Amino acid sequence: MLNDRTILSLLTVLKLTDEEIITRCLKALLAILDAAEKSGVKDNFVESFVEEEGEQAINECYENFEDNDVICQLIDFIMEKIGFTKDES
Repeated sequence: MLNDRTILSLLTVLKLTDEEIITRCLKALLAILDAAEKSGVKDNFVESFVEEEGEQAINECYENFEDNDVICQLIDFIMEKIGFTKDES
């Protein structure tokens, strides 16, 4: 079972401004998502992600780091795997 606090902690980190930390955080989210998929609990991950306002946190992170290709690619990949699309303005 996924721990909602883990996801919440990672989403909180997305509010920081250090690009290296953000990149590590996104890679951790991706690793958790991959593990959730492999163990058949992806729906639980997505549910926790939504409950912890993950989509909003990811979209804000995307806006804050729109000039960083690595971060944007990680975000795109996570959102695609979850089944969300980022806001296009």
